[in-house]
Amino acid sequence: MLLDSRQMLIVKLGATFPELSKNLGDFEDWIGDAIKNLDYSINVLYAQDSPRLFEPSSYIGVILTGSSSMVTDQEEWSERLKPWLIKCMEQQIPILGICYGHQLLAETFGGKVENRVNGVEIGTVTITRGLASQTDVLFKNLPIAFPAHTVHWQSVTRLPSNAVLLAASQLDKHHAFRIGNRVWGVQFHPEFLEESMSYYINEYSQIIEKEGKDSAFLLKNIKPTNNASTILKRFGEFCINSNLIGSSFSN
Repeated sequence: MLLDSRQMLIVKLGATFPELSKNLGDFEDWIGDAIKNLDYSINVLYAQDSPRLFEPSSYIGVILTGSSSMVTDQEEWSERLKPWLIKCMEQQIPILGICYGHQLLAETFGGKVENRVNGVEIGTVTITRGLASQTDVLFKNLPIAFPAHTVHWQSVTRLPSNAVLLAASQLDKHHAFRIGNRVWGVQFHPEFLEESMSYYINEYSQIIEKEGKDSAFLLKNIKPTNNASTILKRFGEFCINSNLIGSSFSN
């Protein structure tokens, strides 16, 4: 179906720190910056404040942001999204879930999310692509290993039965997956810049130290993550192309 007005929907599942947002913007701004050169407009749905969910067919794609909430708390606003996400998939609307969004997708489609035994995975980490990523439209042209920013106290410990594993880190074996050919989840933050990552490490430094990690080391090892950020642009391109041809965009 070719839409007269092509819109991408960013579902905002939470907010970053107020001071960081004041200076650098929030999740939806960082995502928007990564895909702003593409030929569509962006609409933002504030999931925690909106009891009404939009009709999926109004959009060429959906991006789910991160959040400081925990998926396992099963808050009402979060649980309300699950049948809507199933409807999006049934209508073949492309979806990309980031961090909390990644975990929410996993749980929605039959996977499991749990607290991390060793505490937070935070900082710039190395993401290593799996075999299935070689034919994946978002991952196939990335280096086999690339840096990405991450911060999470929970992980997907079991993928949905129909999910394909795409990438892992040393501390998280389920950093990216795909369901079918239109739904992706990434645990890392492709939208984060170095300044954002530094801010998170500084804000959580006391917790990081209590967990036996070295926040100073993590800060020194922050690096650019240009390859990770291209996933957002590629997702946008995928949404446009699949919308234009009105059929499945092959991986």
